[in-house]
Amino acid sequence: MNTGDRFAALSGATGTVTGGFGLVGSRIVHKLRALGAKPLAVGRLDAWTPGRLDAYGSCVYSSVFGISPGDPDVVVGDITDATLMHDLLSRSDYVVHAAALADVAEYTRNPAAALEANIRGTQTVLDAAARHSGTLRRLVFVSSASVYGVGSGNAGAPFGEGDALTPGRSTPTPSCGASIKRPWPWAVATTVTRSCGTSPSTANLR
Repeated sequence: MNTGDRFAALSGATGTVTGGFGLVGSRIVHKLRALGAKPLAVGRLDAWTPGRLDAYGSCVYSSVFGISPGDPDVVVGDITDATLMHDLLSRSDYVVHAAALADVAEYTRNPAAALEANIRGTQTVLDAAARHSGTLRRLVFVSSASVYGVGSGNAGAPFGEGDALTPGRSTPTPSCGASIKRPWPWAVATTVTRSCGTSPSTANLR
């Protein structure tokens, strides 16, 4: 099946996108909408608030990411909420797990929050996926290329997908599941992506 056929197969399908209000997740939501799929974007709407990026505040979600709490496919909630994740995945054909506290400085300042969102949250999503393994077609885990460390190749290709995973001390906990290379023990097809160069900054938002 080529890429076009895979995209066509998404038309009419329902997909839960955790972190659907974020830098990566919001783009996935928009792509799914454009393909005729029915995304369910779930998140907490608290990443871009006064005190974090005072010049932008919560308007970032609607003005930059194009996600509004009033959208019918937007669900404001926490991925650590097992009841919520059970409900969303019971209605889904696909789940894209893109939620994480990905700001290195932030998780260094508040490691407990990072562990809660990135470890417990991920486990909650996986538990819900296992519960609905009979109906879910695929789980996509959005990880980080930082699991390769600084790389070991030449300057043009510091690392590749086949390289050993060598996360450093600055690797965010979103990469906790990045070592997944084969399907989970339950019958859910799984894909892991390792994104590079997607960290948000005030420069990205100007």
